Amino acid sequence: MSSENRITGKKLSRRILIFFGAGIFFLVLGVLSEINFHHNSYSEKDVKKFESILHQREAKLKKEFERLAKLFEKNPMEDILLANSERFQELSSREGIYIFYYEYDTLRYWSDHTVPVSNFWRLRYEAPFQVFRNADYTSVTKDTQNGKLFGLLEVRSHYIMKNQFLISKYIRDFNLNPDVKIEILESENTFPVLNANGDYLFSIDFSDVVKKKILIQVLSIVSYGLFFLTIFFIFFNLIFYVAGRSRFYILCLISVLLVAGSMI
Repeated sequence: MSSENRITGKKLSRRILIFFGAGIFFLVLGVLSEINFHHNSYSEKDVKKFESILHQREAKLKKEFERLAKLFEKNPMEDILLANSERFQELSSREGIYIFYYEYDTLRYWSDHTVPVSNFWRLRYEAPFQVFRNADYTSVTKDTQNGKLFGLLEVRSHYIMKNQFLISKYIRDFNLNPDVKIEILESENTFPVLNANGDYLFSIDFSDVVKKKILIQVLSIVSYGLFFLTIFFIFFNLIFYVAGRSRFYILCLISVLLVAGSMI
């Protein structure tokens, strides 16, 4: 092989290596974009699943309140709440379930101090959906002999000033994209969410997620297109370098890839 052929071969190898690396990059980008596209696809089915999880959490808290109300009938309230305090704190930190007790409309117990409830009972706490400064909750109440058990089940946190510690998101059980919005009023493009009693809570709006999903889909299509383009350039360079039967095989392989690509 002459020195000129060796130089041409080195240039070709370098060019093919560059195209191959670019092809792998675009393929990985396309696959990741497609995975993200399917992961963030939502429908009415997801709203029903959301409601189901919400109802399970409500049932868990109602069952706890029934147990506490019975214990209050035979034991001092302070003793019962103190004995269960550690478990209630775990419910707060792990599951976003917060328990409070108001005696004669005055706050006497709270399982977590991060929820800014009032020291005195407010009429708005009777509503099944509660919006506080840093989070949204559904609520459960239970009347006792001298007071009222008040429970908040966190749906999502929301912060105006965000950082690595303050992140607006839904609690883990719901598995929803943070861009899914909660709207107080129901509109044409939202899905209503009801509690276990059939009371309206809020509506879920997927519009922002849909907009991003379209961009992700475009990115996926473009990435796959660029991947096939780099493969074409690799074979294109090989065709002009090889001769005879090898060139015929490469042309056949290109034809097969084109047919396969059109079928995809």
